Amino acid sequence: MASTRQLVIATKLQDNGPFHVSNLTQESADKLAQLLTSNHDKYHLSYHQFGLHNHILHHLLCIYALGATPLQMEKAFDLNAVYQLPSHYANSGHAQQLADPVEFKKCLGDSKYFNDYFLFFCKEIETHGIPTTVNTFIFGDDERATDMFDRFFGGYLHCIIHLGYALEYMQPFLVAEALASTAVHLPELHDFLLPTEKVAPSTASVSQVEIFEQIRANTRIRSAMHYDYIDKINDGLIGEAGDELFRVISQWKVSVDEVEVKATELFNACVYYTTMAQRSNKQIRFDFMLIHTVTTATFLPVYLKTDWIKPESKARLVEWLGRANLLLYAECGAPEPRPEELKTYKPLHPSGWDGVFQRACEYEDDGHTSKFLAHQEDFLTIAHMIIDSVENFDKSADHEVHEVRKVSLYPRITEPEVQLVIARWPRYVGFEQGWHHVPDRQELYL
Repeated sequence: MASTRQLVIATKLQDNGPFHVSNLTQESADKLAQLLTSNHDKYHLSYHQFGLHNHILHHLLCIYALGATPLQMEKAFDLNAVYQLPSHYANSGHAQQLADPVEFKKCLGDSKYFNDYFLFFCKEIETHGIPTTVNTFIFGDDERATDMFDRFFGGYLHCIIHLGYALEYMQPFLVAEALASTAVHLPELHDFLLPTEKVAPSTASVSQVEIFEQIRANTRIRSAMHYDYIDKINDGLIGEAGDELFRVISQWKVSVDEVEVKATELFNACVYYTTMAQRSNKQIRFDFMLIHTVTTATFLPVYLKTDWIKPESKARLVEWLGRANLLLYAECGAPEPRPEELKTYKPLHPSGWDGVFQRACEYEDDGHTSKFLAHQEDFLTIAHMIIDSVENFDKSADHEVHEVRKVSLYPRITEPEVQLVIARWPRYVGFEQGWHHVPDRQELYL
């Protein structure tokens, strides 16, 4: 039986969230449990001092659900283990002290306490169970829960994905990890989400698509979008057009009685604006920031089908996530969608889902490909676009890595495998500069 001390992966997953195949094997389940335990014991939450995330957990859980063999999971683990940072030693005495709200608060946002928080949340889950622990620390009403919910949206929404996986697989071990991850993230969207909530109008909600269009058409918001700003959100969007940004995005509202409809609308809008953000003269690529809006929204059904989360909490989660996604769209330069790409696209290797999933399980990256692709189960053509895109990238990878290294310090101080991630997924594709390294559609690198 799964516990806070042991992962026991099922071969029959719940139908409460992301897609999974039906023929999962015990051998793959056992290998997944072994590798996830090894990842936790050996490696840190982040692989760089800048807080770049260790994606091994996301990657392995995703390809397992797509039918990966033990060997495919082992290869994925080994490829990404080489650049991880070692895990910090857990202090069990300090973990007990975190029961004191003062000590709990003092250590928030510091990644060196990840394993201390992990031990603390293991104890909470063992004593009170998963529902009470999650409701107390994420969806509660006190100051501590309010702070944790704020941090839940940090790190480009990774904590929501982590807890989503934990609830999908119903693993107490992973729930404790997700809560510990939340505790050590910074509340990066604090200066956006709370002010937006405060100015939300009393009128009916405006659709995601309408607000996407308003963002793109709003002169003040557009003038606050700067490709060359390091902090495009706080210095640019909030610093130069905060009041207008809050007003426009606060029009997205979610009530308890419409939460499922709004969650579906949110997911579809994210898929559309992420996958259709293309340039007619450039090879098909997908924005690294925007794909997180899709992979996060995919887990909303997991939360909505969890009956012990209060309806009000579910509504606020969908509301805040919808607003965060709109903000990320503005940060990326509000790219104009090109739906004609989908209408005219011809897959390089036509197949059904089985063929696409096999390619995803074999593809060598940090997991963003399989995670993004697996969340397109209603859009086979888009799935082909994604896997074709990354396989095309491999033909021009050396050239593209060279180009991104020329213009940015960031890729120069990261490991070779990470440089491939940076080049594979362009950033801020609403700006022309975001495409600087991507080859023209007619260029071939053999």
